[in-house]
Amino acid sequence: FFVGNLSFCASLPQEPRPSYIGLLARYCDQIQKMRDGGSPIEVELYGWMMMRDWGHEVKVHHTIPGIDQELDFFIHRNGRSVSIEVDGQQAHQNRQGTDAARDAVLRANGITPLRYTASQIHKMPFNVIKRIEDEIGR
Repeated sequence: FFVGNLSFCASLPQEPRPSYIGLLARYCDQIQKMRDGGSPIEVELYGWMMMRDWGHEVKVHHTIPGIDQELDFFIHRNGRSVSIEVDGQQAHQNRQGTDAARDAVLRANGITPLRYTASQIHKMPFNVIKRIEDEIGR
């Protein structure tokens, strides 16, 4: 287990290069956010993003100022902003109208929305990660 002041560690500067203890503290904070309000499939996708070394770029359950929506994941890289939403197949089918309205608000604010079902993430994680990489210019 880990004993320390995670808030202090997470506040360590990211430039010129991230500190490992700061990255670990932010990772612990992100995982706790997903455990508190997320789903196992979000944890799975986050794990794939961590394997690609995106830890300091991914924000979990993030709210953009001026846009009253909590995003499952948010990445800003190379001048591009992307939101990644994870839906169960059933939830996705029942909320298509709401999702379209949310996506329109995001696009109007310069954020590209990407949506994936739990099944897509679980069965084809490499395709999901590749699409995200293409969108953020990695």
